[in-house]
Amino acid sequence: MGKRQLVPMRWGLVPSWWPKPLKELKAATFNARVETVVQDARVIFLAVHVIPIAFIAVIGLGRKMTPEEFQKFYPPLLNWLRATLTAHAGMAQAVASRAFSRLPLYFSKETLASTKVVLVNWVPRPPLSKMGLTRFVEFERGDLDGITYLDTFFLKQAHSKNEAIHFHELIHVVQWRLLGPDRFLYSYANGLERFGYRQSPLEVMAYDAERMFAT
Repeated sequence: MGKRQLVPMRWGLVPSWWPKPLKELKAATFNARVETVVQDARVIFLAVHVIPIAFIAVIGLGRKMTPEEFQKFYPPLLNWLRATLTAHAGMAQAVASRAFSRLPLYFSKETLASTKVVLVNWVPRPPLSKMGLTRFVEFERGDLDGITYLDTFFLKQAHSKNEAIHFHELIHVVQWRLLGPDRFLYSYANGLERFGYRQSPLEVMAYDAERMFAT
């Protein structure tokens, strides 16, 4: 008692559905330094909200999709994502090249340089119904303005100059980075099924951030 001790610690979250030994968990580490997510004091709220909401989503309170079901669909879904990104690689532009004036105040040069945007007439979505996930058919057929996969987001041509929507999708890029592909997709699927698209936790975070950015 009363003595200081220096001991090794591991910072992070072990999801409730993780079935393997802790040493096999390849966590998407994040050291909670504000500057790795935001650069401006006006969006410090991201550092406050990104981690807690993401953790709630990962834990999957009241989740409907089981870990076993997710593991069945994760490989083909990830393959579709990678094939889609490869097919559109020639159209991808670095977000930094869009020369928006305010995004550099909120995201690092590295993030804006490494994140890609693809302008399209129709936003691609995975064939969830064909994969057996028919309960997501509404999302699959929805008229979305944009969607993010890993470090790339797709936007409709009409929004090519909309800085707020670029900001929204960059929030999703941060989510993908913090959670990693498997935990992001598992969390997003559970949020979508439990609450619907607009009220799913990861979308609420992005829409709230976009609203604050725009006002």
